[in-house]
Amino acid sequence: MQDDSLSKYRQELEQLRATRDRLKREILEEKMMNSLTELAFELDDARLTIFNLPDAMDDDGKDENARKKELIQSILDKAYRHCVTDAILLQRMTGRTIFSLSNGYVGIRLETYYASKFREPFYLLINQETRDAELRIAKHTIPHFIPLRELEKKFLNVDMDVSTNGLPCDTRHCPSYLTRLKQCLLHVLEDFVQAFVSRREQIIEIAQYLENTPAIKVTCDDAAKSIVSIIANLGNGLIRVSLRYEDLRSEFPTKVEVKQEIRQVSADRRNLVIEEERLLDKEDSFYHLRLTPAFISTFGEA
Repeated sequence: MQDDSLSKYRQELEQLRATRDRLKREILEEKMMNSLTELAFELDDARLTIFNLPDAMDDDGKDENARKKELIQSILDKAYRHCVTDAILLQRMTGRTIFSLSNGYVGIRLETYYASKFREPFYLLINQETRDAELRIAKHTIPHFIPLRELEKKFLNVDMDVSTNGLPCDTRHCPSYLTRLKQCLLHVLEDFVQAFVSRREQIIEIAQYLENTPAIKVTCDDAAKSIVSIIANLGNGLIRVSLRYEDLRSEFPTKVEVKQEIRQVSADRRNLVIEEERLLDKEDSFYHLRLTPAFISTFGEA
């Protein structure tokens, strides 16, 4: 009963952490958009100031202000390009980029990261052929084990209880609908793809950490990286660590089993008896630490 309670609290803690990270991304996104708006106004004001300068001729008859305008314009253009580069980086840091394409398509780019580095992005193309047509996910690069069509059915083209100043609102064309699309579908997909990338990178990381330790093997054969096994011969018997990630939105396992193989001679000394003992005290770290630090915390340095 105590183990069930601890597991429940761990899951609630992970949900709270995910909510915290999502709110942080939203705050950063809002700050970024405000900064870009202010930058646009400043650049426009600067250009108006430059091009409203009174014309003047220098001693040799050349237009001095024209040369100044050209120089300042060049400086502004260079500054603008740097700002665009920074804006792209900031946009990636928020976790997603939404952009318009031709023929009614909207593109969505979902960023992933691990160990303070960007990993591969995932893309969605959402299309609405006519104003009254249903939204649909036309193309995507989401992995097949993520239930994208279920999420599409759940969050796209659904009736919602929304209103503006007490008046009914057209569900597919009002800001409330787009807000729900952004806050629900994208956040859920972000959880799925980020958790997948984290699980995959954790496996790569621990395999690299143990590459010079042939007595310890890490295996994972499923595409979702949801079933991981670590087999270690640490001198005091074979130890098997089995990890199951039943919640594909989490980078941490939902089920952990650590068992030690115990070999002993039978009472009549004729047979070798092999039994397994579950090591409950070795399982806790794997629930809240990534694989490499969990292994080190449990078994020590390899």
